[in-house]
Amino acid sequence: MSEKIESVITPTAEAFQAGYEKLQASFGDAFVHSKANMEAMTASAKIAADGMKQASEISMAYLQSSAALATETAKSLGGVKSLQEAVEIQADYAKSAMSTYFAEFTKVSDVMLGAMKESVKPISERTSAVWSSIQSAR
Repeated sequence: MSEKIESVITPTAEAFQAGYEKLQASFGDAFVHSKANMEAMTASAKIAADGMKQASEISMAYLQSSAALATETAKSLGGVKSLQEAVEIQADYAKSAMSTYFAEFTKVSDVMLGAMKESVKPISERTSAVWSSIQSAR
């Protein structure tokens, strides 16, 4: 009888021990994945923040140059001698302002789009790594 009990208990205890060790390894893997995921999120956020900083710098430079152009135009309008001259100055200002606006808008859009594309890469890489890990665990 003792042999029968031992023949049941020993494999059960060994299976329990193997399962417990596998569970511990899984927790360790989960911690490693969590840490790598957090690092990817941090890298992504840094890239996005750098893009926002660049876009802000471009926007501030545009605002300064736009204000300078508006001030220069206002001074020019103050010294006009005819209505025709005022219309020409105003038309030149409008053309220049719109042209500059669209050029700067394009710069900001390009910077933001580039930052968005780059900020997704670390997360995408982590997603691939986690998926690969899940597939290999099967």
